[in-house]
Amino acid sequence: MAALAPGGLKADVVLADYPLPDGFGLAPQEVSDFLVAEMQERVLGDVAMRLILGTDNQQKLHDVIIPRLLNAGVIRKMIKEVQPLADVLSIGQFKSTARIVVRNDGAATLTDVAMIVPDATRAEDGSGVVSIVPTQPGLSAINLGDMAPGEQKSITVWRSAAADFSPTAIGQFSLGAAKGIRGQFDVLGASDWLGAGLEKFTWARWLVAGLLAAAAFAGLLGLATILHASFLRKSRDFPDTTAQLHGR
Repeated sequence: MAALAPGGLKADVVLADYPLPDGFGLAPQEVSDFLVAEMQERVLGDVAMRLILGTDNQQKLHDVIIPRLLNAGVIRKMIKEVQPLADVLSIGQFKSTARIVVRNDGAATLTDVAMIVPDATRAEDGSGVVSIVPTQPGLSAINLGDMAPGEQKSITVWRSAAADFSPTAIGQFSLGAAKGIRGQFDVLGASDWLGAGLEKFTWARWLVAGLLAAAAFAGLLGLATILHASFLRKSRDFPDTTAQLHGR
């Protein structure tokens, strides 16, 4: 269907679920509890620290200072600001992926090409991580920059929502460029099927339903014609016995 649509900006979006094991992830409170217990055990067992701080200060370090320094809020901030750690732990939010191929089939260069992908958490192309800009709750814009005529860009997006092919969910996707240019996109499942490009268009579904209804009507009409011809043939082979009796 995308090949039949007018305009030069087009995209194919393939959605697929991204299943993870139950309980996958890391809670800041769990990290905090582990570090506090580990540090407290070492503080009480460290002879040098007892000689430096004294027994009372050593106990205060154990009871007050360590729990305050290594609380869940500090751990949460650490996870957020240490980007490699945040990238690894963010996988626990992934519920589905969207593999997107954007093409400029027109004759002019398009500027500021962007696509809105609902619940986007992370995006990557061939050169690395692509920035995601939140537009409103649940929606995020991915800026693809300028696209020359004939140029194609591939991008993978990890989403925090499961793959949903309902008209409402698909309607949240959008593609466009500067100067009010709107793009054409198809949202398909991981396992494509012949005619899958029609599944997101309401008019296309009605067209397919109409064709199926016409085919069914033609089949019934053909069956009725065959039965009628068969009845006439039997009537010729077996004359009316009532008429014969009256003739006698």
